[in-house]
Amino acid sequence: WGAGTPLGGGTFLSLGCLLTGAKDHVELLEMAERGNAKAVDKLVGDIYGDDYKGLGLSADTVASSFGKLVNPDLRDKVRPEDLARSLVQMITWNIAHIARLVAAQEGVKTIIFTGSFTHNNDLSQKHFATAFRYWSNGDSKALFMRHEGYVGAIGALSMSALCKEDHLAFGRMP
Repeated sequence: WGAGTPLGGGTFLSLGCLLTGAKDHVELLEMAERGNAKAVDKLVGDIYGDDYKGLGLSADTVASSFGKLVNPDLRDKVRPEDLARSLVQMITWNIAHIARLVAAQEGVKTIIFTGSFTHNNDLSQKHFATAFRYWSNGDSKALFMRHEGYVGAIGALSMSALCKEDHLAFGRMP
């Protein structure tokens, strides 16, 4: 069973380059490593002044990615590295949250991530792992493929081997 979201590697690269001026994926990830998302993200502590104990939220829980930038005065002071860091966190947590909900619905404890967003992206992999431990109370884990770029091709090959009808195996319309 699989699920997905339109927020991923392509979104990270295109939006990240627009926000930061980075030229490629590697530069954008390097910027994110040096960034501080708390400079641009609105945190629970920014809203309530401390932890929100009623919901069990710590003061450093993100309430709104890029949320501090609703204030026009802060937009001129933001560093591109901070934008890159917030973006990688936002996309990672979105993907992780959807994956965790689907996994819980299907009774799956181990989730395997593929795709360009996780390629050479230790930062997002750390965020995925942290998110899964948190949301599952340590009951689920995230795994990452070493050669994730080939997973789609392997899946297509496997499906073609399962298809009995020629029009399905070769992708021709009936």
